[in-house]
Amino acid sequence: MESDFINTIVWILLILLPEALGQQWSFSFPQSIQALKGSCVEIPCSYTRPRTLRPPKVTWYLEGRKDYYTVFDSHDRGEALDTYRSRTKLVLNTINSCTLHISNVRSDDEGSYIPEVDNRDAYDLNGATVRITVIDAPSTINLQGPAVMMEGIPVAIRCSVEHTCGSDPPTLRWNKRQYLPRTGKQHVSEGRWEALSEITYSPTYEDDETEIQCSATYPNGQTSHKAAPLNIIYAPREVQIVMYEREDGGVDLKCSFSSSRPNVTQFTWLRNDLLIITQTAANIKLENAKENTGEYRCIAHNKAGNSSSDKQVAIQFNGKNSYIIHT
Repeated sequence: MESDFINTIVWILLILLPEALGQQWSFSFPQSIQALKGSCVEIPCSYTRPRTLRPPKVTWYLEGRKDYYTVFDSHDRGEALDTYRSRTKLVLNTINSCTLHISNVRSDDEGSYIPEVDNRDAYDLNGATVRITVIDAPSTINLQGPAVMMEGIPVAIRCSVEHTCGSDPPTLRWNKRQYLPRTGKQHVSEGRWEALSEITYSPTYEDDETEIQCSATYPNGQTSHKAAPLNIIYAPREVQIVMYEREDGGVDLKCSFSSSRPNVTQFTWLRNDLLIITQTAANIKLENAKENTGEYRCIAHNKAGNSSSDKQVAIQFNGKNSYIIHT
């Protein structure tokens, strides 16, 4: 019986010993990171340590000229410098996380920082530190979408911006408030994340030559903007027939339109819904002859499509006078 117990203990030790021996001290964090003044920054950090049931004691230090200053202590917050005590905390987003969050970043936060777990610090292990550089302006917003759009065909427009505060990203907003954005985030690299916002935009001719704009608002209230011109192609708008009476009793008809992008390339004329002519000129001349009597309609064409006149023009010729009726 005693022999079985001893064998069981031996087997347990054989299972646990290699795993225990494999747990060596190590730290993982970036060598440098940027922090936006007035905003927040998170230094991603993880560690491994020999197996123990004791809760970890995580400490962060700022390297000074002659000494190291505590900026965070998980067991005694009072150990941190007054200027850091209320601004630092751990981000426990993963197992064995030593990620440090600093809020309301100041210019004098710039410097080299060192993490420590259970009195073993990264600098003593391999001379590693992480350098914080404080910047005054945020990263440039990236705005992506088609250079040219066609009216009525929805397109995706994406806004993104990189930042260094994963738990408190900038808020992205659009100047086209009627569209519901799809938001998200993704990890770019150690200490860098990307905030994302995308809308499905329906181009209209009214928006042509205006701007689509995305703005990013940071935790410090600072806002940056990025705008891009909207180039929208559309079929001719508000097509109508303009009539000019001539002294000889004939009539000139012009197919007019309010706007078109790209330019109108052709005009089609119909009488009583039968094709008369398709030409590049906007005008047609009608002689005072009974065979020209009828209801006229024009169609303006461009590469985006075509549009017909809203109203037909009914013209009756009797060889002497012309009668014009809008229907």
